[in-house]
Amino acid sequence: MWSIGVSNAVLTILASMDQICFEDRWVNWDILAPSMYGDGVDIPVPESRPLDTGLFSHKFKHAGYRFQVATAIGTSRIVFIGGGTPCGLHNDLDQVQKTVLLDLEEDKQVAADRGYVGDVRVITKLKGSSPDIIKHNKNWNLLGSRHETVNKRMKDFRVLAGLFRGRRERINLIFTAVAQITNVKLRREPLFDIT
Repeated sequence: MWSIGVSNAVLTILASMDQICFEDRWVNWDILAPSMYGDGVDIPVPESRPLDTGLFSHKFKHAGYRFQVATAIGTSRIVFIGGGTPCGLHNDLDQVQKTVLLDLEEDKQVAADRGYVGDVRVITKLKGSSPDIIKHNKNWNLLGSRHETVNKRMKDFRVLAGLFRGRRERINLIFTAVAQITNVKLRREPLFDIT
């Protein structure tokens, strides 16, 4: 397993690459609200003994760590990663408030799925059937689909695709390294355009 075989020095170098830039949310995009789409990524880890309910992920009914990933709307680039906390300690909204929203200017907003309802700085799908609401929700579906594709690209690295078997204190470092490498690939091979 590469997470065990790769030295901390190499992981540190990969994690410190300067590929994730918060200001990339303005590339090909000039609308202030929202400028990015955020969602949580849960990484399963072995259950601890005794069982720790703070690790429980509702996404896969198992212990895990949750990271927030935000992608630019004008491009498919990753513009923010944060978190790396036990899944059961924070719901999606709580974690986005403690990560990406801390870096976001007061008058700016982030797009997200309905798991993030409850903060005016987070725009989600709307309820209703008017033509404008249907168009809004269709756009949100595209944003969500593209973001899930970014998550999938990150999980192409097998260390994040299945049960994380490395030392837990290295999960943030490994996740960051994978996000940096994924962003290099997204810069070279962008996902479908939604603008």
